Amino acid sequence: MLFKIAERAVSLSADLISSEIDRRLAKSLRQGDKVLFFGFTGWKRAFYQSVFSDRDILFVGEEHYNGPKLIEAAFDCVRNQDVHVWSYKDPYWLSALSNTNNCRICRVEDGFLRSVGLGAQRIKPLSIIIERETDLYFHKSRTSTLHKMLRSLTADQKTQFHDKGSELKQLILEQNLSKYNFKDTGARFEVADQSVLVLGQVERDESIRRGPDPYVTCEQLVELAIRENPGATIYFKPHPEVHRGIAEPYSAPFRRFPELREFPQAVNMFAYADAFKRIYTISSLAGFEMLLRGAPVTTLGGPWYAAWGLTDDRNVPGEEVADLTPESLLWAAYGEYPLYLTENGQTTDIFAVVRILTDQLRT
Repeated sequence: MLFKIAERAVSLSADLISSEIDRRLAKSLRQGDKVLFFGFTGWKRAFYQSVFSDRDILFVGEEHYNGPKLIEAAFDCVRNQDVHVWSYKDPYWLSALSNTNNCRICRVEDGFLRSVGLGAQRIKPLSIIIERETDLYFHKSRTSTLHKMLRSLTADQKTQFHDKGSELKQLILEQNLSKYNFKDTGARFEVADQSVLVLGQVERDESIRRGPDPYVTCEQLVELAIRENPGATIYFKPHPEVHRGIAEPYSAPFRRFPELREFPQAVNMFAYADAFKRIYTISSLAGFEMLLRGAPVTTLGGPWYAAWGLTDDRNVPGEEVADLTPESLLWAAYGEYPLYLTENGQTTDIFAVVRILTDQLRT
């Protein structure tokens, strides 16, 4: 009996707190010219406030999406403005607000040269992507600004993008840069001849969930690699967040396939790009990073770099665009598409970010 009373008291307390937060959010929205940002976790908020320093932002966490007073205030007060959402963390009523009050949904994600260390470690990004009124680059609709840009390139622009991408590629490869960067540990690894590398991902990742059907797990990806490469040594590299216990796996490749070998986290896999006869991925950016280094890549999801005639793609139809190179894709996706930022949230360019990352890795 005492336990039930205590449990009820805790529940009532939580309801009261939630109701008070709902009231405060609604009051704040009604009192000023606020701009709504949905789904940005607490540690990201100071950074994004510095990026959008000219705006009075009201951050709303997912746990407060259903507050009735907030919803009422949003429909009363938020009109003719950009509403920002982290990836696809929409409140259920956001599309109605957009249609009714002429609000533009802007989706925000990390860029492709992000940081030294992981985002899950609360490290600020040096690049972000903002899509206004269209889907992000990993969505199966393939309607992102990046996709439209690549489809619309003229012959001259393709040449320009290739040349600029070649310059950028040289810098990235010289400094061994990636989306998430780590200091070189000096660890080395002997790769078996005629082997295959399978790239693990966080299986709840939006690039898999929002990609083409059917949904694919890492275990299914490994199964395909084994089936298509009989007798070959198959290596699997778990995603760093899964390896560190930050993200939960949805499948168990090592348990199902005991012969599977793990590619060590401490070893820089890009240094071994030419050692593998093929790379398998669902939709990982590492697939493109390996493509830049000359490795043959097979995709099972719908990454932005698929379907341009440069990769072996099993789940997306080919684009009717000719004469694209890995270098032209690189410049479009890295040089033109993201917004680059300093550690203080001030805008900069990709070459400055390359220098920042290089300096951080050296110190």
